[in-house]
Amino acid sequence: TIEAFAGDTSKVAVDLGRFPVSDITGLIINQAIDGAELRGSFGFGNVSVFAGYTGFLNARETGAVMSADDYADLSSDAAYAFGAKRGVVKATVHFPELVGPFDFFVEGLGQYDFRDTLDSADETVHTAYGTVMVSGPVIESLFVTATGTFQTGVKETTEKYSENAASASLRIDYFPMPKNRIFTSFLYTTAEGDVLTTFLPITEQTPGVLYGTGYTNVIKASAGWFFNPRKDLNFDLTGNIFFRSGEVAPQEGLYDATEINAGATFSATSDLNLRFSGTVLIPNETDTQYQAEITATFGL
Repeated sequence: TIEAFAGDTSKVAVDLGRFPVSDITGLIINQAIDGAELRGSFGFGNVSVFAGYTGFLNARETGAVMSADDYADLSSDAAYAFGAKRGVVKATVHFPELVGPFDFFVEGLGQYDFRDTLDSADETVHTAYGTVMVSGPVIESLFVTATGTFQTGVKETTEKYSENAASASLRIDYFPMPKNRIFTSFLYTTAEGDVLTTFLPITEQTPGVLYGTGYTNVIKASAGWFFNPRKDLNFDLTGNIFFRSGEVAPQEGLYDATEINAGATFSATSDLNLRFSGTVLIPNETDTQYQAEITATFGL
């Protein structure tokens, strides 16, 4: 981080290199990227502008998987195969306590597929996203966050297809007593239709642990509980119900699956975390799936 300017009411800093980048929803982009970010704090609020490129990342670790060519890169047996050649730009403006206790965010995000310019391509995808978010306390122990995103873009193969889609989310966090937090959330992304198509994030992610269809054509309702009895110990329990926002097959209906996750995280040392977790996925049409994990995380 380079501090470019500091005054009485403002400060500007620049980050350069490979570092984690996320949009304000965490759904569109959430990965490491090579680039530069300019962050400014001013009297009216905070501004950040980022520009980066994903093409130097390993294809198996890039995260940016949006086209048929991107998926083809994953099958390379090279020790280091370059990933999706996408330029990414992001600009975020944060207005603290714009209306009462509520913060207001506006963000523009876009990615341009350079594959056809720098290499041959069977399919290219260019997209842009506009997001607004409102977040703040309703009362001292109750916090609400609401977001809305519109996506536009174009996919080119032998023909051109529009990539206009939308998503919306609502999350409520409640702190009923010390060391306890309860939340409930709702997420909606559009399905293929006459006007809008499926939501297409830049970073490939899954809305569940075992539920792995991605954030396209999905409605997700969640509730959970977090308990932190000691500084070095956390317990969590989360339930998710998944629906399709549009019918894939009429005989299957909109309900898709239920997933339940439970876990405990123990901080053995300042540099070592141990997590024990279990997941049950109950799909509508297939057999129940189970998973148990023990994960050790080292901080270097």
